[in-house]
Amino acid sequence: MIGQSGDPKPLNKNIKKIFEGINALEMDGVNSGKGKTLQIRAVKSAEQETLNLVEPLVEVDSQVQDWCKKL
Repeated sequence: MIGQSGDPKPLNKNIKKIFEGINALEMDGVNSGKGKTLQIRAVKSAEQETLNLVEPLVEVDSQVQDWCKKL
C-alpha cells in the first residue's frame, strides 16, 4: 500500500480492508500550487451509498499514512 502512495487510485480495491463502511473513494484531480493533485471528494459504501465530503477535502499527497489519518 505504501508503494502505491504516488498513485492512490489502485488503493480502492484495498480501502474496504482499512476502513469499515468505506468500499471506494471518489477522487478528482485539482490544479494547485504544487501542480495537479488528487482530492478525495466522496466515499462510497458497499451498497453504493455516497457520502460527499465537505471542505476541507482530503488531499492525497505522497505520504499515504498522512492522508489516511485525515480521512
